[in-house]
Amino acid sequence: MRDRKTGRIIWYLFSAVLIKWGVEIAVATFALSCGLRSNMGIGAVSSIITIPMIAWIYRKDQGRYEKQQESWWKYKAASRYGMWLVMLVGAVTACVAMNDIVMLMNMQRISQIYQSTEQIIYSAPRWLQLAGAGILAPVAEELVYRGMIYRRMRESLTAVQAGVFVSILFGVGHGNLPQGLYAMVLGLLLACIYEKFRNIAAPILFHIVVNITSLLLSWYGGFEWILGTEGKAVGITVLATLITVIIYVKIKNIRQEIR
Repeated sequence: MRDRKTGRIIWYLFSAVLIKWGVEIAVATFALSCGLRSNMGIGAVSSIITIPMIAWIYRKDQGRYEKQQESWWKYKAASRYGMWLVMLVGAVTACVAMNDIVMLMNMQRISQIYQSTEQIIYSAPRWLQLAGAGILAPVAEELVYRGMIYRRMRESLTAVQAGVFVSILFGVGHGNLPQGLYAMVLGLLLACIYEKFRNIAAPILFHIVVNITSLLLSWYGGFEWILGTEGKAVGITVLATLITVIIYVKIKNIRQEIR
């Protein structure tokens, strides 16, 4: 009996990520059997399939929370459009700061998996990079990790406990040390944003802006320019980090009101 209860809890908390992984395996298997080897294309198709499936479960959860007048659901951010704009500025500075730190520490050179992942992303056509890594992946990941796992964990855990756990899971899911640490820090920011805005659109938009900023800086030599001299690299990284921290504090202090 206890095993059944444990199994139900595990499925309730992690079914979304298991569905996501299952879709990815199925799409990759089918694509390879057809001789298709575009990893970015496989990822994009997986996201296209995953998004409506998880969105349907997410909407059912939202309906249940509303019907039960569940305590977390009852509140929303009192801030208006200005705070959303501040949040998106924070996405740009967070992207610059986190990528600069990874590159300044030469973390990308210690992971062959990271180098292979970079090659997979940037060898695809730019429109596919933008659609797959820039838009579809963030939507799918936010629905799964913040919209489902974090949200369900908040039924019994504090914001810090749920945020840390989901961020670690999010980082481990990226499969290599540089991206894993990057994703953990990003995951903590995204959990805070979702917690304060109480709107899944907020972490989705933040994540999209982070990824698209990274793509644009990579395409047009932005990171090479930043890292051109050590002084410039350190200065820009410190400034971007400082702005990100200030914006994080502002988001943490967002007032909430009853829906």
